[in-house]
Amino acid sequence: QPSAFRFACVRRDFSRLDHFKKWLRDKTGNGGAARFPIWLGERVSHSEEAWRPGRSRAGAAVIHERRLLTFRCQSESGYFYRIPGGGIEPNETPQQAAQRELREELGLTVELQHCFGPYFRASKAEWYFLAAADQANLPLDQALAPEDNCLVTWLPVEKLADYDIHPHVLKWELAEYFNA
Repeated sequence: QPSAFRFACVRRDFSRLDHFKKWLRDKTGNGGAARFPIWLGERVSHSEEAWRPGRSRAGAAVIHERRLLTFRCQSESGYFYRIPGGGIEPNETPQQAAQRELREELGLTVELQHCFGPYFRASKAEWYFLAAADQANLPLDQALAPEDNCLVTWLPVEKLADYDIHPHVLKWELAEYFNA
């Protein structure tokens, strides 16, 4: 039976060290560590509401001359970097979705190599692949990305740990892969 949760906050963390704690979690690779505030929940039944799992995602980490192709996006809290990709369509493999998304977003035809993932989130899975692309079709640094408030940005693979790349677990795997 479909259900949802009702949550209540039992502890709020108003510490001035929140930004430092986040930075420390990111630097130590412990991005999945428990965070405050603490929320307790109970299952609430909703028979009229159809539960659907989230849409899984696939993306490709395009590398050229030891630089990673990303979209630099702006949020209320600053800049973050995202790997190109998107949702997996029904009856589509993660590999097919990653190739389709790069074709749609950047006009790139890529050859997929190493797979990172799947990474599981609350109700979906994410796959990312290393990709080799034709050099002639690569977008320029600071070109407009196909999303609002985003620019194409090439990041040096040696310094990936210094950037706020989403998802964080992929950032650490890529940093380890290229610096091993």
